Amino acid sequence: MRLFVGLTCPPEATAWILKHKPPLLPPGARWVHPENWHVTLLFLGETAEERVQALHEGFTEILEGHPAFYLRPRQIAWHGRTLWVALHPSPYLLAVVERLHLAAGLPLRSPFRPHITLARSPKPLRWTGPPLQEEPLFLFTTAYLYRSHLSPAGATYEPLRRYLLDVTLPR
Repeated sequence: MRLFVGLTCPPEATAWILKHKPPLLPPGARWVHPENWHVTLLFLGETAEERVQALHEGFTEILEGHPAFYLRPRQIAWHGRTLWVALHPSPYLLAVVERLHLAAGLPLRSPFRPHITLARSPKPLRWTGPPLQEEPLFLFTTAYLYRSHLSPAGATYEPLRRYLLDVTLPR
């Protein structure tokens, strides 16, 4: 099973992205469907089904009830083969990402760059939009352990486990 942990994109962030994303893509590139937009916290890759329950229990301890995250868009840019909305990094989010990697026994690739992937291209592209100023904060309240299904039409993500973050004291 190809797995990852990600924050779901809140409706306000989805609406903002739809309003601000580039209207056209270069030839060969394709949009990621908005229902698949998320912030990846941990990519597990191919994982044996027997490990899923133990991983879920570890992720529950870290995520369930953790304060929700306020994240702000920073820039829209092509990063290699992906068009993404880069988000301002949060020290609270980074701490959770580090704990998730430890729980999964995986090294953290440095630096962690929170982002939402909007499109993919078969070849690397270079374009960076201007830095975004005074954009709204978006409250990310839910994380999932997802299973990724790859196909020629693009990836689809199946939520396996849900983790509710605490919205009473967001960070």
